[in-house]
Amino acid sequence: MAYRGTRFRQTLAMDSTDVTPEQITPEETPVQGDQTNQGVPAVDHANLPPAPELGSLLQSIPGLVQAMQQQALNQADLLTQLREERAALAAVVEQLRMLNPDRARDASLLERFTRIGPPIFKGESSPFMAESWIRETEKIFRAIRCPEEDKVPLATFTLQERADIWWTSTLRTIFADRENISWNEFLVAFREKFFPEHIQEKMELEFLNLTQGSLSVMDYEARFAEL
Repeated sequence: MAYRGTRFRQTLAMDSTDVTPEQITPEETPVQGDQTNQGVPAVDHANLPPAPELGSLLQSIPGLVQAMQQQALNQADLLTQLREERAALAAVVEQLRMLNPDRARDASLLERFTRIGPPIFKGESSPFMAESWIRETEKIFRAIRCPEEDKVPLATFTLQERADIWWTSTLRTIFADRENISWNEFLVAFREKFFPEHIQEKMELEFLNLTQGSLSVMDYEARFAEL
């Protein structure tokens, strides 16, 4: 019995060592990988972009932080420069006002005059419109307490078209481009042009002959005030 067991083990050892890989049948070939993944395309690792290195990213962070800090400093410097320039401009304006207070006063007076909304006169042929312009302009003079020497410059500022052309010519020919023209002098020249004497005489005669007649009391008073 001992002999037979020894011989059986020798036979098994000889059989296992004498078998070569070529002698393995297809059924005995080991399966490489999972057969269920045959439809998945293979990944070309050679064409994949290189993954960023963590070390290079960490090294670039201080540079980015420094660039952002520099940009913030540049914006702060620009803002400071703009504030300084604005303050310098305000100082220059204030110096000009101190050196020439009359100019500042004139600008303020013109602003107050135009803010009220003075009437515009374009040289209409109606004497009533001319007198209405004078009346409304003088009303504004009283409201803003306009000095006498500023009345003509402010009033002529509202002349347009035919009236403006007339004043430009009158200032040069009659007043010889004088600066200090009184309001009364201006009114004389203005009425000679837009409210001539023959029109005044006609209105005076109409005033003397004015009777109420068929006019209502209110219409009669309005006509009386116009004349």
